[in-house]
Amino acid sequence: MKRTDETETILEISGLKKYFPLREGFFSRSSRFVRAVDGISFSLARKETMALVGESGCGKSTTAKLVLRLIEPTAGTIRFLGRNVLELGGKELLALRREMQIIFQDTFASLNPRKRVREILSQPFRNYRMDTGNLEEKVAEILELVGLSPPAIFLDRHPHELSGGQRQRVGIARALALHPTLIVADEAVSALDVSVKAQILDLMKRLQRQFDLSFLFITHDLAVVRSLADQVAVMYLGLIVERGPVRRVFSNPLHPYTQALLSATPVPNPRLARQKKRMLLKGDVPSPVDPPKGCRFHTRCPFVMSRCREEEPELKEKGDGLVVACFLHE
Repeated sequence: MKRTDETETILEISGLKKYFPLREGFFSRSSRFVRAVDGISFSLARKETMALVGESGCGKSTTAKLVLRLIEPTAGTIRFLGRNVLELGGKELLALRREMQIIFQDTFASLNPRKRVREILSQPFRNYRMDTGNLEEKVAEILELVGLSPPAIFLDRHPHELSGGQRQRVGIARALALHPTLIVADEAVSALDVSVKAQILDLMKRLQRQFDLSFLFITHDLAVVRSLADQVAVMYLGLIVERGPVRRVFSNPLHPYTQALLSATPVPNPRLARQKKRMLLKGDVPSPVDPPKGCRFHTRCPFVMSRCREEEPELKEKGDGLVVACFLHE
């Protein structure tokens, strides 16, 4: 979806931080922290998909939990549908959470193994005491929406009696049940095989068009980002280093880290795969407990300059909605 000035922004993140204290003993007071998320900002429009990408441990999933307020931030603001999420509590927060749901990566852990599908999908309506008339018909309707048809086959099954793709469809159905505005998908297709992954992505795109959904999609699979997302934010060690429209970022990535990620993306065509040059990064990701001074990527960057070791680059506009934090492009 192309952004315009009239596009409604539903989610605004500004200066978001999350530091986890390190404790060496039960009675010790912590003076060291894991800087999981260290001051990120972005916005998400209605009917838009924003992908957060990066290596494991860069802060993607922590960001997802912060957006949903499953954990409390250290600093920053989260505005959803015009309201400051961090100022809400009790009934106000409960009411707002009806508009924001999550699809988890682990379908075994996220679905109660003791409950049947009919009970799992009835729970959201019971939680909000919603009068839906015939609840059985409502649950069956949701199952058909996510491709589990005929519903009668699945209603009385437990999660372990379903395949991985079927369990993920149940997870999507549960997230969709209350007709939310925003769905956070945390590595929602990473555990599925290729054919099932394609089916689930097609399903999510269809549901987005049908219900005007917005997605915050957490993934490390850039092929998924290319097919599903409108905007992409590349995270490294708790920070966003590049952000912009998917086509713009993928066609001409500016940050060396983004270039390295894209160069590692598999190419289906063997002939093109042999011609593709891979950008190999040396060294490991530094510790988020003690991130390096200056640009956090400088310890692995093939284009490092002396300035990179002393100063931390800021995100700056480069046109066409693209922002990048790199001294190479100043």
